[in-house]
Amino acid sequence: MPQSERRRLLAALVLFALLTGWHLFSDQGALRLHRLRAELAAVRSANVALAGEIQALTTEIGRLEHDDQYFEEFARKQYGLIRKNERIFRFKEKKKHKKSS
Repeated sequence: MPQSERRRLLAALVLFALLTGWHLFSDQGALRLHRLRAELAAVRSANVALAGEIQALTTEIGRLEHDDQYFEEFARKQYGLIRKNERIFRFKEKKKHKKSS
């Protein structure tokens, strides 16, 4: 192979390597594109989860606004509220003793 042909081949390989490196590692390169696609997928997944949470909260708000029985149950559980004529009795749990054999 003649010397000039080797130089052309070497120059072409160097140019190819530089262009490939630039394509992969530049700000608009393939690796950045891959990272952005992964980030987009994660954001979309979080968006779906948040949409489900919003729907559940919207349903609960509707029930609290329109269902008096649910509102009362919620207030009792969440805040420990009682009616005027009710009393709360709290009992200590008995500890179970293990039998030694």
